[in-house]
Amino acid sequence: MGKKALNMTYLSSKIGAAFIGFLLVIALAPAWNPAFGKTIYLESDFNHFKLDNQLEYVEDADGSLELSGIMGNTDLPWRPSDKSGLSFGYTRSVYWIRFEIKNWSIADMHLLLEIANPLLDSVTAYELQGGKLKQKFELGADKVFSYRPVQHTHFLIPLEMVPGERQLIILRVASTASMSIPIHLWSAAAFQEKDQKESLLMGIVFGTLFIIGAYHFMLFLSLRENTFFTYAVFVFSILFGLASINGYLFHFLWPEQTAWTNKGILLGFGTGIFFSCFFTRGILLTKEHRPFLDKGLKYLAYASVFAAIVGLFTPYAFAIKLLMFLSVLTSGWIIISQVYRMADGYGAAKYTFFAGIFFTIGLLIGIMEKNGVISSSIISLNSASIGSVMMCIFNAFALSHRMNKDRDLRIQAEHESAETHKRLLLTQIELNVELDQRVRKRTLELEKANAQLQEISIRDALTQLYNRRYFDEIFAKEYKRAFRETKPISVLVLDLDHFKKVNDTYGHPFGDTCLIETGKWIRDSMKRPQDMAARYGGEEFVVLLPETSLPGAVNMAEQIIRTFNESSIEDQENKVTITVSIGVASCIPGDRDDHQELLKLADECLYRAKQNGRNRLESAMIGSTKDSPGTPYGDM
Repeated sequence: MGKKALNMTYLSSKIGAAFIGFLLVIALAPAWNPAFGKTIYLESDFNHFKLDNQLEYVEDADGSLELSGIMGNTDLPWRPSDKSGLSFGYTRSVYWIRFEIKNWSIADMHLLLEIANPLLDSVTAYELQGGKLKQKFELGADKVFSYRPVQHTHFLIPLEMVPGERQLIILRVASTASMSIPIHLWSAAAFQEKDQKESLLMGIVFGTLFIIGAYHFMLFLSLRENTFFTYAVFVFSILFGLASINGYLFHFLWPEQTAWTNKGILLGFGTGIFFSCFFTRGILLTKEHRPFLDKGLKYLAYASVFAAIVGLFTPYAFAIKLLMFLSVLTSGWIIISQVYRMADGYGAAKYTFFAGIFFTIGLLIGIMEKNGVISSSIISLNSASIGSVMMCIFNAFALSHRMNKDRDLRIQAEHESAETHKRLLLTQIELNVELDQRVRKRTLELEKANAQLQEISIRDALTQLYNRRYFDEIFAKEYKRAFRETKPISVLVLDLDHFKKVNDTYGHPFGDTCLIETGKWIRDSMKRPQDMAARYGGEEFVVLLPETSLPGAVNMAEQIIRTFNESSIEDQENKVTITVSIGVASCIPGDRDDHQELLKLADECLYRAKQNGRNRLESAMIGSTKDSPGTPYGDM
């Protein structure tokens, strides 16, 4: 569609027939509009679009264009994005991006436009309607965090659209960091759900790295082994760098200090390279066994510190490229060192080798994505995090192997007591296994007991139906679900007729027998797993029927009344037939918290059934102009 806009001047100079044909094409393609770019139609079930090939962009090499020039110039070379989205590497150019959205539904829409790269220096968003500016947002890593319209690590732009509204969105993006511009359009609810999952995922990643770093730092304090210290600081530097790249440090540590965004990345990068080199020296023992490789690791470590310091006083694009080059060179040198040590038969080297492979692959994918070599995706955007976590895990295995190897060497050196140590070790293992079995058995017993207690806590002890407290909890949840899904929900309130007379005549033990049988009859009447029956108090019961309209609920109530009339309750001395009155209420919720109104309506129907002669049902539906007629047992 950008190409069509560019060709309008050329086509207008052609013969009249070609011009008329061009106008017909426009008339037959309402989604195409050369003045506004591509149009995205939002249906009522809209949740999320990843805007990759729905965009058009133009490069502003000297950054001189303004919005008025963008809107008023039909000769700009707009180009369509492809499926890989927008990624231009490190560039001084400014990029303008445009697309159009239309609310194709019959409801208001609350939208969030997400630019999922927190390192972009400047993002200016223009929201236009009918050619006029509706809203303007200025975001970016060069602005304090509180300036953002939505407080989030990513750049979020809130959009409100009424039914049928069409809006043109124009973005101006400039950055010294990599010009990778992943753009997503979300409904507010869908973004909140996605954000919770992403927060959980990043919490797991950061939590894993923090635990690994803290654990090895504690080992250093305990054992005073320098390798544990260098590894712990190395892990923390990775955690620091990832938190900077993902915008968390800017959000939580220095929201008013914009300059620290890039500085934090440079410091994390340089510190990570430095301590990775010294950790490799310690874990592979290169000083003792491969002096040449050891010198290379030291020089690379010092070079990374120098590059990080220089980076604080040079343009960010130059500094980060230099550190990326050093990181690739360091990763390659570390891999060479690992290969040599594996050839020496050193066991820990294989773990560090796999750690280096994972990290190098993740780093290379991230560098290629930042420079526009490969397309942006979930894997490429998070490759550094994935590779870092895997690297830390495998390096932890290497340290564990190193600890075990050192222990074996000490045992071999102490040959006089080797057999004694072995027996002690075997005994300890057996005790640990036995203890583990006992703990596991006890844990299973406790879990089973807890499950039984949980079941007991939600059941009525006499009828084994659910109790009132649990019913109220489930009723509220199901009512909210019915509101969200716009589905019917029904409630039956049942009361045994003249039950006080049964207790007075036959005694309370027989009355309990009647309640037990009543619970069985009600439970047997339910056919679906989601249906629920509970004892609500005394001789009163309730039945919850999700996704059930009034006719279905009345049908179940009729079955229950029929069961009561066709059955009797007896013990060794007594035999009686009891009847039941039922109030039935149904609705399609109009509010998520009005469940008590539905229960109140069912209770009123029960009262009416009692007033009209008992052994019958009365029903009603919220929103109906009048109540449904009652049904006595004789009419069923």
